[in-house]
Amino acid sequence: GFEKFKNGNEEDISVILKYINRGIELSKFLDGVVIEEGEEEDGSVRDFINNARRFKAAVVGYAEEKEYDFSGMGAHEMDEVVLSATIEANKALNLLIEDIHSDIQKASEVMNEEFKKSQIISLVGVGMGVVAGLMTSLFLARALSKPIRELEEGTQKLAHGELDYRVKVESTDEIGRLGNSFN
Repeated sequence: GFEKFKNGNEEDISVILKYINRGIELSKFLDGVVIEEGEEEDGSVRDFINNARRFKAAVVGYAEEKEYDFSGMGAHEMDEVVLSATIEANKALNLLIEDIHSDIQKASEVMNEEFKKSQIISLVGVGMGVVAGLMTSLFLARALSKPIRELEEGTQKLAHGELDYRVKVESTDEIGRLGNSFN
């Protein structure tokens, strides 16, 4: 757009200014700051914004100069401003990209650590569930096998002639009813 404008197509200035303004607004959004006109601050995004504003001022100045002075005396100066602003903008954008990449790397590392922690917590939970299941199984196995062993013992004593032996019945479930039947 700037080359067309420089070569005489004045309608392109509004397009150039629109893109410069969009770049400034996007940069403000990315940096999360609002820089007042003329304020100089450190930082790659701030440098980009300041250079974009400088370029915008140069474009407007060039357009006004071209309107009143057809000699094109400001074209060389405009080229220098554009070149300088472009170099500085590229530097600022490269720094911004590096900052964003670094932030993404850090976030990725944090996510990996959190994922590892959640895996460990899950494994501990599963392990505790397995231990609780085994303990419950052992408790139930003993609770069921004790009355059965007593019935077996009673059957052995009955087989050896101890007809007055009685099995101790402590429940009213199926095994308790079996013990009552045995007695």
